[in-house]
Amino acid sequence: MLKVQTYVAESTIPDAGMGLFAKAFIARGTVVWELELNGDTALTPAAFASLAKHEQAHILHFGYLDRALGLYIRCGDDGHYVNHSESPNIAGVPNDEGRSYSVAIRDIPAGVEILDDYRTYDDAMHAKGLS
Repeated sequence: MLKVQTYVAESTIPDAGMGLFAKAFIARGTVVWELELNGDTALTPAAFASLAKHEQAHILHFGYLDRALGLYIRCGDDGHYVNHSESPNIAGVPNDEGRSYSVAIRDIPAGVEILDDYRTYDDAMHAKGLS
């Protein structure tokens, strides 16, 4: 779940569709998003495999296969609008409880798109064409 104020608008990344933007200044080191099982969806590989193909495609498009947790994750809020970039301003890391979170790796001014490098944590990159 998102921990900062954001809004959704057209992405600055060509052909990416919509993106997530900082509504207010986000200081470096701030937790931007944290996996919360009461609001986000986390599926085991077996549960994911039991879904219909169109449901799997939806999870892979708007979510990710978390390498550290071995779970398919779908954000329960606008966090799924964070786009991939090789020049990210947030980074995902696991915490001590085995849950994932993302922190700002540099200051993010209001109005700037929030971007992450999916390859650092997502084992389903082949499905997104970024492997």
